[in-house]
Amino acid sequence: LLGFVTAVFFLRDRAVMIDKPPAGIHTPRTFTITYDKGFFSPTNIRVTAGDIVIFRNSSPTIVTISSTDETFTDIVIASNTQVSHNFQTVGIFHYQNVRNEHESGNINVRPTP
Repeated sequence: LLGFVTAVFFLRDRAVMIDKPPAGIHTPRTFTITYDKGFFSPTNIRVTAGDIVIFRNSSPTIVTISSTDETFTDIVIASNTQVSHNFQTVGIFHYQNVRNEHESGNINVRPTP
């Protein structure tokens, strides 16, 4: 279990508490890329190593995505469902619809702070 540090700030006669992880520990965040009407949105995102990216298919048909560097290959996403991928490696990862390479985007994975 990770311990959290509680910071207390006083703003105009009231205390505001903010729980945050200790310095040097990255709390993973989740980002969503939605496929609908023949394109991904957003097409380009920046995440930190350890973050999770959800690929959501909001179209009425199946979509199959793959990264050009084979970080993930042929992920089939049924209509109105989603899959997730945890990005641990730093780099720029290009992904695309297997059936239409022009439907694509990039995920820029930065090192943890």
